[in-house]
Amino acid sequence: LGDTEVPTIAAEALARAYNASTLPGNPRKIYNVPVGLPANDTYSGPHAVLTEILYQEEYSTYPRENTKTDRNSVHFCVRKDEALTRQLVEFINSGRIVDPCENDNCIRTRAKC
Repeated sequence: LGDTEVPTIAAEALARAYNASTLPGNPRKIYNVPVGLPANDTYSGPHAVLTEILYQEEYSTYPRENTKTDRNSVHFCVRKDEALTRQLVEFINSGRIVDPCENDNCIRTRAKC
């Protein structure tokens, strides 16, 4: 949350189109996107998931109107985040969708990568 390249509403719309879930550790609830259970010993997790990271500094300065804003690092830092990388590696290696946000709700002070 706080990406100046991809609007949050686009990710939300895609999640609804794929009938995706968020997981319990997601930093916020999203209208009409259910909260699913992550993988465990007997369940591999939802079939599709939207995982978000809240970058507090960038999100707090994000314009609330449809106006041009300065670029920030959020778009690039998301793919370098260790927790999200672990989630992706687990899915590729085992097909399981784990909750990368269970320890910290995927809240970061700012995008630094």
